[in-house]
Amino acid sequence: MNEQMNRYLEKVEKYLRPLPAGERMDIVVEIKSGILELQAEGKSPEEIAARLGTPEELARGYLGEAIGKTTRFSFRRLCAVMAFYSLAGAAWLFVLPVTSVTGVSFMLAGALSPVVGLIKFAAHLLGWELPWVGAQFGSYVMSAPLFLPYSILIGAVLFVLGRLLWGFTVKIVRKISAAKAKIGG
Repeated sequence: MNEQMNRYLEKVEKYLRPLPAGERMDIVVEIKSGILELQAEGKSPEEIAARLGTPEELARGYLGEAIGKTTRFSFRRLCAVMAFYSLAGAAWLFVLPVTSVTGVSFMLAGALSPVVGLIKFAAHLLGWELPWVGAQFGSYVMSAPLFLPYSILIGAVLFVLGRLLWGFTVKIVRKISAAKAKIGG
């Protein structure tokens, strides 16, 4: 393989850094294999690069495919979404950050809400009052025993909303990356 194709592969690998090393290396090996097949067919480096697209486009396709494999959330996936976003283009300048960050924030708030309810309830059982923790509707202040199930309900709602937004983010990524360049075709 010539120097131009090696530089091309290095650029693709750079854009794929948010992926786990094993997954990233599998992708690079797949691309390299495709390049070698195209070279064996007599294609020039320029023809190969034109067929594969820019390193950014090719990496975006693979990042989108990797993100779209599962809707499960992980911080590594969030990093991959951010890298994908940087390659996705101006059309998604506001949509992806809003859906991904809001989704993660809602999931975090949903997980923390019951913890806050438990802390307020435990403090109440110990005879302590935490007036800055709780819910108030007009002049009505919710008691600690009522606040616990309320915090669990609110937490569940927020978590489900967060999961839905994260799933929507993954669907957007799948849609953007649907045009992934095919090496063999």
